[in-house]
Amino acid sequence: MTLNLAPCVASDAPELARIHYAVFSRPPIYQAIYRDASPADVIAKHEKSFAAGLQEQDHPSSSSSREVHYLKITDDAINAMIIAYIVWIYLPHGYDVDKDPQAHAERLVEGTNEAMAMEFKGAIGVLRGEHEGRRGPHLYSSVTGHALYRRYGFEDVGDMRVDLDKYKGGQGLGMQRWVAMVREPGKT
Repeated sequence: MTLNLAPCVASDAPELARIHYAVFSRPPIYQAIYRDASPADVIAKHEKSFAAGLQEQDHPSSSSSREVHYLKITDDAINAMIIAYIVWIYLPHGYDVDKDPQAHAERLVEGTNEAMAMEFKGAIGVLRGEHEGRRGPHLYSSVTGHALYRRYGFEDVGDMRVDLDKYKGGQGLGMQRWVAMVREPGKT
């Protein structure tokens, strides 16, 4: 098996959307947010989002100070099929999401639990602000992936919780937790 890392191109958007849906449609928050939305609509929304991100990668906006990079991992043994992707969004020190038109371009699909989606996005924004200016890659891990990221040198820098029980479609799913993690440069 030979794996390759390469920049994504515009024609990758449909496959990236299908991969995204296959991976992220399982966690309780995703199921609750998109409970009444059709899978086809959700995939189409993500395809548009990836296409817009790839456009931003190839033609950066002069009105935004952030940098966006999409990378794909392909497997030569399976006809160079995309088996994973990485989205790297560089937010410079002092970045203000409220002043970035690119950050607010995404629209919700019909049937989305908008209040829950906005609380989730807001909680991520608070976490982002808490570790702004730290160097190195950062991510938001579910409880499921936490141990894996720690094994590869990521450290906890914040915690985010959303109570799904208070939303329609989230009853019985309880408190969901994610951990903001950073891997400092040069750490082995």
